[in-house]
Amino acid sequence: MNKEYNDQIEGRNAVLEYLESGKDINKILITKGEKHGSINKIIAIAKERKIIISELERSKLNQIAQTENNQGVIAIVPPYDYCEVEDILEVAEKIKIAGMYSRKQEQMFGKHLKTRTLVCIIKL
Repeated sequence: MNKEYNDQIEGRNAVLEYLESGKDINKILITKGEKHGSINKIIAIAKERKIIISELERSKLNQIAQTENNQGVIAIVPPYDYCEVEDILEVAEKIKIAGMYSRKQEQMFGKHLKTRTLVCIIKL
């Protein structure tokens, strides 16, 4: 396992799906000479999106890989920014997120409504 790349996606289908999602990719590593099957589609989309493509010897690619089945392709992606639960609670406290359930709401949604779920996603 290579410590240089902590955030990577390995395998043809995984990389292709990530490419098609439009999310950021720093670089795509492929095995030298690998130009058949879905690799062609990966290369075409990467070129269209102006993503750097590096061809490496299979042994080097296998050293970088974090799994044993990289299928000759690895996408290096930007690190994901994680936050602590405390950070989320702090923001929630600041903006006073609250779920209210009242008899009036029950009447609006019908008598058969027994439970209600509030989902809130906060981007910090």
